Amino acid sequence: MKKLLTIFITLFILSSCFNWNESNTRESLDKKTWLEVYSTWTFTVAVPTAWEKFSKNTDLVPKPIFGEVVLASVSKNEKLGFYNNFVVISQNIWTDVSSLDYSMINNALSAKDYLEYEELKQRDIIFPNWKKSKLYVFKARYNEKSPKAVFIQAGEVCWNTWYLLTIWLNQSVSDTTKYEKIIETFTCKDEKQVEEK
Repeated sequence: MKKLLTIFITLFILSSCFNWNESNTRESLDKKTWLEVYSTWTFTVAVPTAWEKFSKNTDLVPKPIFGEVVLASVSKNEKLGFYNNFVVISQNIWTDVSSLDYSMINNALSAKDYLEYEELKQRDIIFPNWKKSKLYVFKARYNEKSPKAVFIQAGEVCWNTWYLLTIWLNQSVSDTTKYEKIIETFTCKDEKQVEEK
């Protein structure tokens, strides 16, 4: 009986640790005062509290070639003529692709399309909804008019929509770790949550 009770308590504690939802995200982010939860009817992500948030296209970030900007969060502090920012772009897809494959395909296209592309690192990540993806950190210029910047990118696919998550940082930023953690907080709401809204 004692052994059964110990197993039950252990399982209860473990299931509490691995139950990821918006309220758990909010509780963990409250401890990191520089982040807050941004939630739409389809996804949740942490964003810097001091950055301005826009839910639609804004002139503060370049227009995407494909898709729609569903979140733009822009620093209020300019440094060397540049504002750090976080952009989430979505687009409907018509083919079955994993988040990992989408992220790798997008990076191959970025390497081809961005100017002066220089990969700094890449690593596997797992989003809170247990989907695997790949996170890339690179330096590049988005176009001829934009300054060279540090980019952190990953892709997430939910149902029939892909999400491209991009953080643009002033190229003087050398440690991107805390910004990488922002991307890792992104999670799509499950279909049941979306239907309830």
